[in-house]
Amino acid sequence: MSRKALIFPPNDENNFEFDEAMFNRKATKGRWFIKHYVKWCPHCQHLAPVWNDIAKDLTAEEGNPFQFGQIECDEVKNLCDKHNVQGYPTLILFQDGKIEEEFNGLPEKDIILNWLKEHKTPKVIEEPKKESQAESEFDKLKSATEGVEADKTVSSEPELPTQGVEMPPPTPEPVPNPLALSIPDYAKKQIEEEKSSSSTTTEDDSDSLKNKHHIDRTITLTESKFTQAIEHGIWIIRHTSKKNPPPGRFHILWSQLTNDFSEFKKHLGFRFATIDCDEETALCERNHIEKHPTIQLWESGEFIENYEGELDYDPLAKYIRAIQSRKFNHDSTGFKTYQFPGSYPPNTEGLVDKLSSKSYASMTGEGNWLVYYMSGTCVSCRPLSNTIEEVAKQLKSKVNVAQFDCSNEIETCEKHGVKGLPFLTFVKDGVQKVYTGPTTEDKLIKFAQTSSSPNFIQIADKSSWDKFKNSEEDNYFIYNYGSKKELSDFAKLKTIFDGLYLQSDVYLVDKELTKDSSTIDKSPNFYIQKPHFSAKPYEGTLTNNQELRKWLKSNQYPTLIPLGSENFDSILSEFNYMVLGILDPGKDHFDLEELKSLSAGLTQNPTISEKKVGFGWLDGKTHLDYVHTLGRNVEDLPFIVIIQPGQNKVFSVLEDKSKFQFKSGSIETAINSLGEKKLVADQMTGSKSLLGNIKLMPSEGESFNSNHLIGLVLVALALGFVYFLFKGRFRRRMSKRQLD
Repeated sequence: MSRKALIFPPNDENNFEFDEAMFNRKATKGRWFIKHYVKWCPHCQHLAPVWNDIAKDLTAEEGNPFQFGQIECDEVKNLCDKHNVQGYPTLILFQDGKIEEEFNGLPEKDIILNWLKEHKTPKVIEEPKKESQAESEFDKLKSATEGVEADKTVSSEPELPTQGVEMPPPTPEPVPNPLALSIPDYAKKQIEEEKSSSSTTTEDDSDSLKNKHHIDRTITLTESKFTQAIEHGIWIIRHTSKKNPPPGRFHILWSQLTNDFSEFKKHLGFRFATIDCDEETALCERNHIEKHPTIQLWESGEFIENYEGELDYDPLAKYIRAIQSRKFNHDSTGFKTYQFPGSYPPNTEGLVDKLSSKSYASMTGEGNWLVYYMSGTCVSCRPLSNTIEEVAKQLKSKVNVAQFDCSNEIETCEKHGVKGLPFLTFVKDGVQKVYTGPTTEDKLIKFAQTSSSPNFIQIADKSSWDKFKNSEEDNYFIYNYGSKKELSDFAKLKTIFDGLYLQSDVYLVDKELTKDSSTIDKSPNFYIQKPHFSAKPYEGTLTNNQELRKWLKSNQYPTLIPLGSENFDSILSEFNYMVLGILDPGKDHFDLEELKSLSAGLTQNPTISEKKVGFGWLDGKTHLDYVHTLGRNVEDLPFIVIIQPGQNKVFSVLEDKSKFQFKSGSIETAINSLGEKKLVADQMTGSKSLLGNIKLMPSEGESFNSNHLIGLVLVALALGFVYFLFKGRFRRRMSKRQLD
């Protein structure tokens, strides 16, 4: 069970945990709002504190008609099947035991409360929707587009909405629940039903069924992004073509697989991707694609094999699990055992991506996205487009920025709640939040900063805490509280996370659970937990926001940071020195664990900590150009350099060539010598980027010292003397010729 697992509280007066018997006994009278969930579902975990707050607040409210409950569908599967639950979390309003209506909006507190307010009166007859008297410009665009489809002779372009146009209030109905994740058992049941159904069902029917029940979490790859995207992690890549569509219900199977194995991406660097061979002909030829669909396995940028099994759910799922087994068993034919970077790097170039209906779910399904809906003929969109480009530059390596052109995709824009153009939303791991404020550059950046804050997850059970604290994942923050007041006080601290872009979530833990820990004893307080050492407390005061932000920012990285071209410059700018191990993951003896242990030990050294030293590693095979600029070759891997980013300097660390060994003592001595300016390094010039722009160092890795410097000065003086000597002789000779 992941350390992210939440404990869903047992029965209390505000929120009942139902089994089938209890549901039949209690929920058959009155109006019940019931959450259907499973404990392993991350979206259910994030909804849990929101749900508990809603249940508590409304239950205490006078005149409230609702009672609240929840059903754990792994435990009470039959009841969830009766309620036609097809994804998690699913929120359903019941009246006297019968389904009144399912909630289909975004699972945010205000949205749910507004929805319940609208449903205070029991629903008896389905009333037709009332049309808004003032038709929106967006509806005009839709009507005009439909007219073009019906009559190809229509040539006039419809006027598009502008920011100043007053729009009718949005309703939650056009927005599907983007968190609905179908379960494996349901998938198998659905597939069996489809196998026995009429063979006359069209592929369009298949697609509509897929869109109804599943979110396709596939990353769409293009030739320009292929190499960088698959540089890290394990990739299952599907190559498709509309000219040769896949057999049967393969679209549904693929979408289901991307959902069922979505958790692997967080912990194992495992991802699904699709390449459209109609659009990316050259890339598919380079990947030796001869038929469609072809599924390939890639790992760390290298092709491993073609999948040769049946295009059915069970064999594909078995194949994927076998891949994970090969990884964990460390057999000779398996994959490397190092930790892949946690997510695809955001906005690496500071540019605005383009989204379409096909790529929307796969691209925005993970990470932070500022999405701008526009149209080429929208007058108000034009100046905002320039602003969005500037915002993308400012949010480089922090938040993805994308635009969606609604001109030809009206239905998709409607599905995402677009009522007028321009329209802005923030999507965090697939969950959408609408922006309604001023569209200035600073306001949009502030909105992105606030919306990209980490998730705050409460742990309230000892068994989960035990699993949580023994986790070997990357670093994470803990807020330790000792009372309900201290827990509620945390709400005042949330704003300090705005603009920090922390990669890890923040966990709220009851002091009772941590009382056996010698390192987590003070409350309320923050702690940082890293894989190789015990939790380290924040030593300042919680009221000093500036000091606390500085501490959070300096501790956000793991003990040993995986570096690459996408994050090299931004990470190095956070440290005075970076001890960089340049490694070869393909060697039989991979040195990552040794370097982790060394960095963990040195990080706890107060002297090293004061000097603001970071520790990282780089795949030397992938970044050979960088290796060459350091005066080394691939045969020299692995080796260590120390970089001083602020001074644009690099120092080599000598090691035994016969057997590579990391020695903490020598590195500590080197760092201390750097601080005392006892070592001299080559001064780097040129680009500000350190990666790939470092000048060549001596061939044997020797650092420059004072003798080298004195020698260079003497050579320069000698050359200058010779120059002036010959210059004087040349002038005298020319003067003599003129006199003659």
